[in-house]
Amino acid sequence: MGRSGTSYVASILDQAGVDLGRELKPADEHNERGYFEDLEALRMHQGWLEERGLSFVSLDERFPLDPGPEGRAQVAEFVRKREHETEQWGLKAPGILFFWPAWREALPPSSVLLFPFRHPDATLRSLERGGIDREQGLALWIQLNRLALAAVDEGRFVAVVLDFDDRRKLAARLAPLLGPYVDPYELGLHHHSRGPLPEDSEARAVYEELSRRA
Repeated sequence: MGRSGTSYVASILDQAGVDLGRELKPADEHNERGYFEDLEALRMHQGWLEERGLSFVSLDERFPLDPGPEGRAQVAEFVRKREHETEQWGLKAPGILFFWPAWREALPPSSVLLFPFRHPDATLRSLERGGIDREQGLALWIQLNRLALAAVDEGRFVAVVLDFDDRRKLAARLAPLLGPYVDPYELGLHHHSRGPLPEDSEARAVYEELSRRA
């Protein structure tokens, strides 16, 4: 889920020498240190969503979707190319959970899923800066985190759930994977303090499950 520390975690990987791509989404006023998002993969997902009349902020019970034979071939070629280019690489790309079946089949068995999450209230406050109201934001928070949990529960890959709001726990989960690493954390990353949990029972259940796994 966006605005949940995904760029922060990606920046840790970058500092640790993980190759996150040749062409990354540039920084802007919403993320001054950069997104570390692979533009080739982002554009693939965006194109497939648009073909279906959807976007990165769509709510749809059909997710995750199969991008079809051509899309699966694109994903397989993307992974093949990255495997050839470098020994240790990573990928951060919005929409990957929307088309997870294609990525699940293409990624090498040694892949590790890193799953940052954030308290829903803090996420919603951050989303409001981008024009997404709380009702839609909460529905997106539930949808994306449920898709991520489903990917973790498949058990195909090692998965690490990371609580963005608890840096001590986050570090304890990352250190065994990366060894000693440079932490690029800045206080400004937590410019939205978390309030109470939403009244929504599903959101509460999802957050409690995420917290348990972290």
